[in-house]
Amino acid sequence: MALDELRSLGCALCALRIEGCRSTERYTAAPCSVQDAGSSSGSCGLCLGLLEGSAPARLRAALRATLSEVPRVEATHYKLSLLLPAAFVFRQQLLLSHLRSASEGPGPDLVSIEEVLRWFLEEELGEIGLAPVAGVAEALPLEAAIELAVIGVYAGPVIDELECLNGDSHNSGKTRVSRKKRRLEAYLPKEVKEAAKELAKQVTPAMVLQALANRTTEECLRVLGPDADGSSDTTLREHLARVAGEPASASFDIRRESLFLRGRYLKLSRRMPQSPWLIDGERKGEASVEECIAIPVAKLLGSSEVKFHAEGREDIDVRMLGAGRPFVVEVKNARMCSPTGAMLEDAVNSSAGGELKIHKLGRCMASDM
Repeated sequence: MALDELRSLGCALCALRIEGCRSTERYTAAPCSVQDAGSSSGSCGLCLGLLEGSAPARLRAALRATLSEVPRVEATHYKLSLLLPAAFVFRQQLLLSHLRSASEGPGPDLVSIEEVLRWFLEEELGEIGLAPVAGVAEALPLEAAIELAVIGVYAGPVIDELECLNGDSHNSGKTRVSRKKRRLEAYLPKEVKEAAKELAKQVTPAMVLQALANRTTEECLRVLGPDADGSSDTTLREHLARVAGEPASASFDIRRESLFLRGRYLKLSRRMPQSPWLIDGERKGEASVEECIAIPVAKLLGSSEVKFHAEGREDIDVRMLGAGRPFVVEVKNARMCSPTGAMLEDAVNSSAGGELKIHKLGRCMASDM
């Protein structure tokens, strides 16, 4: 089958991918389809709608909005990671097999979805004023770099097609899940995880590659199995046709290496436990040392989580005076790093209502815990 006919399988950007085009200008200048993915005509069967129509522009806008949320992310550099679910890998392997069978010359030079997404997002990040970590010779300070995770989300009918890979012939033994994949999957919102079908959790990208990588058209069709009516009349090209249902989307999550702060606290109240204390569902004390320190720190630094570690402890009715008790807080995924120790001290002390004070707060290493 001629390449011109193969290009008709997908959207404008997927046509460039099939052509092997690596000119970012051509992708940027490619005309949007009249209808976006998810319309009555369905979504592109090659990218599942992730690159179709105005989807790239919406993705760039969503990225800018994520970085601009208050408190605004403070950084000069970024490290970009992308994780697409098994359905994308499945369709890409079918397309590669189809291209190999149709090519009269060397093998296909298919541009991956990840490459195209990276071009669009890196251009947007550059316009925002961020530079990639790759290529920087010297080690960057913690406050300079963020990790940006882009997670593809898809729960459409292509997931049902993955059932052909869930048999014993393609799932003998457990497939090892990489540390990177486990870390990135942790970013998925709870509602997205619950909405995804059980099959999608069972079939991994590694299983797809094991079953379909470098297969001929005939071998791929054997893996796909017979049609619903028991026949085997469906061609590989028909398996790559537009799909109904909601198109794929992507979400973003920002991470930064943990920031560690060391200081000392004075507990002036006899009604404050060191950590939240519940007995039979009833809270003892109105607030805890941990909460009085962690909540203002998390708010000022825009952190998703703050962990409190103290050197020893005292009972709820015992005050801590003198030089104070040493403590360390681990600040996870801080959006801001510019607030000083003095600013954090003021935030904690002013919110504690005179029942707790901290001092000598400053940066430290993880080994100081």
